[in-house]
Amino acid sequence: MKKIILSISLVISIAFCLLFSCNTEVSAQDSQRFVYNKSYDNEIVYLCDSVTNILTPYLKYEFTYNQDGKMNSKKAFRWDLSGKQWLPYYLFTSTFVGDNEIQEFALWSNKSKDFTRNKEKVIFCKDEKLDRSIYISFRWNEKNEKWEVSNEEHLDNYIAMLINGSSKKK
Repeated sequence: MKKIILSISLVISIAFCLLFSCNTEVSAQDSQRFVYNKSYDNEIVYLCDSVTNILTPYLKYEFTYNQDGKMNSKKAFRWDLSGKQWLPYYLFTSTFVGDNEIQEFALWSNKSKDFTRNKEKVIFCKDEKLDRSIYISFRWNEKNEKWEVSNEEHLDNYIAMLINGSSKKK
């Protein structure tokens, strides 16, 4: 009987320890949230500690728009806490050619001091006759210094759509 009571109290003690440790972890996650300061051409995201009510800069975005009000570019910056300054992070651009859209993405390179790392491009092509869109994605090849198609199946489908007026089925 004594062993049963001892084992039950041990189980209850372990359960309370686990409950306390899990609750502390959840509380730590809930103590931080994002606060947004938005305007037409920029946005700053702060990390807010709900316990201390301290706002720490986290991300900053700068936007540009074309004459139709569509976004042309989004430049992102990360906050460097030790240097207390915004550091470039990535650049996203969007160009409209008729009904088609070309989107490009690149990360900031500290070595070259521009947006040249991990460059990617996507072209969204629309065909109004078929009422469908297709996309072709590209990755920048550093060695050859040229764009290479990432999804050749989509390129084949688009070429077939242009030539035949219908999409190629695989």
